[in-house]
Amino acid sequence: MTSTDPSLVDLGDLVLAISADHTFLHVGTAEAMLAHLPGGHDDHADERVVDLYDAAGRRLWPVVTAELVVAGFVPGDGPGDPDAVAARVAAALELAQQRLTADPDLGRQQSLPTATEVPRPKGSLADVLGALNDELDVRPGPGHRAGWFHNLFHV
Repeated sequence: MTSTDPSLVDLGDLVLAISADHTFLHVGTAEAMLAHLPGGHDDHADERVVDLYDAAGRRLWPVVTAELVVAGFVPGDGPGDPDAVAARVAAALELAQQRLTADPDLGRQQSLPTATEVPRPKGSLADVLGALNDELDVRPGPGHRAGWFHNLFHV
């Protein structure tokens, strides 16, 4: 799916949302993130301020309509810094592992075995975001029925 505005990030492109304190990290398509982040239609109580990045490490900025609805994301000026963004992702995953180790119940999910390890994908920033997208399962649409890893970033 593509946007009608050529300056907007394509709705199918991956977007990283990460808080300044690294306690929140989500990866999903631009379309899924529009629905999932505060102000989207997923009805989240989590309202931490997040920085947004694309898979090249470029900072993304929300495009807000006159009705104060986020309509998409545009890349900022200048090149991205994928190494710096990857370091932030690694810090967020380390903090998530510390939370999971301190409270193993956070790894429980229905009848599945309790998770004890936070995924730590390797490779380029694009590879890491792709793998985290699969693990975090941020989807467009109402409701919040994701797994333990996704929900670990909401505690």
